[in-house]
Amino acid sequence: MASRTISDAGGNWNATTSWTEGAVPVAGDDVVATATSGNLVVNVATANLNSFDLTGYVGTLSGGSAINVRPASGTTACLLAGTITWTGYLNLGPADGATVNLTCGGKTLGHAQIMNIPGGTVSQQDAMVITYDWSPSGGTWLTNGYSVSASEVYIPDGVPTLVWNITNSTITLSKTSDAFTIVTGFSGTLTTTGSTIVMTGVGGRFKGGGKTYNIVTFSANNQLIQDSNTFGTLNVNQAGLATGLRFTAGTTQTVTTFATNGYASNLAKILSDTAGTAFTLTTGSAQISEDYMSIQDSTVTQ
Repeated sequence: MASRTISDAGGNWNATTSWTEGAVPVAGDDVVATATSGNLVVNVATANLNSFDLTGYVGTLSGGSAINVRPASGTTACLLAGTITWTGYLNLGPADGATVNLTCGGKTLGHAQIMNIPGGTVSQQDAMVITYDWSPSGGTWLTNGYSVSASEVYIPDGVPTLVWNITNSTITLSKTSDAFTIVTGFSGTLTTTGSTIVMTGVGGRFKGGGKTYNIVTFSANNQLIQDSNTFGTLNVNQAGLATGLRFTAGTTQTVTTFATNGYASNLAKILSDTAGTAFTLTTGSAQISEDYMSIQDSTVTQ
């Protein structure tokens, strides 16, 4: 394990002249920068680094290849600084018992994922903005109450070790198709206490995998809920939109609180995605009353 410093000249990741020590980082190395470090192009996928800490950096990180931070033990840092135009995957894969503290520093990531490892932890230290996908697929991801904005969240099945804890965080998703996907059969741990998921993309689909959510807000036209899920609060903020919120026919959504932003001249619409075939809304206990709605092909139970 060695420390590799971005040189004042900078350059391509795989050039020895880009590094003060005259050696390209290899597996287990710590990458650091100084205030005089030059612009660095991630032109090849990195080795599995122990840490990636740009504290003090004012240069530009660019390129499109993956940065891999996979410490074998202990707690290490992945900290962004400077100007980020880099669009590659940030692959975080701490080994069992290891932790990566992720600090985005207000920078935007292209993609972010935790690799399919059973026991490592990624711990957010601030808000995260991702242009494309956020794909936790193993280990533990702790948002620590910080917000996340992304195009989509994708959580596959076959990852029983994944712990995805978004307690007290707001997750905003903008994709206009599969914006939120938990594949049916996912057997990991999902903790949503105090969280809010906001769907902002027209046509965005929420595939909840039959899980339980705290607050989910739908705020664009022609969005769709798939699978039979449980919501603490389901907000339909789509007053006056042409289609409104669609539900997959035959599914059952269990809600404690149901609210819309509809009013007399602009109704909030909910409907089945298959005309003539109903979906079901159930409260499980208490009655819910809501005005200024258009409801089609729905069964409501208490």
